[in-house]
Amino acid sequence: MICPKCKSKYEKEFTVCSKCKSQLVHKLPKQIISKKKYRFKKRLHPSKYLNDLDEWGKHQYNPGYWTGGNIPPDLKYGGKPIGVILLLLGVFSLILSGSSLFESDIKHLTDILEIIPNLTLGGLIGIIMILAGISKLKNTDR
Repeated sequence: MICPKCKSKYEKEFTVCSKCKSQLVHKLPKQIISKKKYRFKKRLHPSKYLNDLDEWGKHQYNPGYWTGGNIPPDLKYGGKPIGVILLLLGVFSLILSGSSLFESDIKHLTDILEIIPNLTLGGLIGIIMILAGISKLKNTDR
């Protein structure tokens, strides 16, 4: 037995619906059986970060989606934590590259030529990381 109003199912012994007090029937009429399909409009989040985070959740296991130029929101909107980490790594890189200058014994011109690649590469990486950290700290628009 089925209630035509609330569509609750009952055993054959019952004749009245306990929820809405209407008479039960054996089968629902055809017009009641047809289900309406509701389509919900997708509502966007108020911020770009939340929209990108939702998009990342849908496509996180699709590597082709992210190689097409889209980047994950944590990298796009890194904010203060990534900026601070980049600053610290840049300073650390500068300290390491500068320490090779102080630890070496410079007696000949060839000793200087051995240190220059370490100084330039470590210093360049350190400066780039510091500049990237500063730009991340300035652009925190979550």
